[in-house]
Amino acid sequence: MVIPNLKNCKEYILNLKQKDIAIFFNLSQSTVSGWESGIDTMPIKHIITYTNYFEISLDYLFGITNQNITYTKITLSLKKLCNNLRILRLKNNMTQSEVAEKLNTSQAS
Repeated sequence: MVIPNLKNCKEYILNLKQKDIAIFFNLSQSTVSGWESGIDTMPIKHIITYTNYFEISLDYLFGITNQNITYTKITLSLKKLCNNLRILRLKNNMTQSEVAEKLNTSQAS
């Protein structure tokens, strides 16, 4: 999944390079490159860490708005997230495998 403004945030708002983001997350530069190109999916925990640390709004990061003006710190409850995902999966008559495929992840995740 491509995050539309991930590269723009890095280059134009934060004035950083891929290697800076790789160091921040303690990952390889090729992983960050994969996130920017959409070859790899950025884990939600990294998206939240990124937006909170650099004060980037999710709306801007995902291209919903064209300006980073309404940053709100994000807190994540995995228990609530998992429960809501389960409810949506059942409501849409989907299997765990189908949801995993839509999210570009494994069923175990």
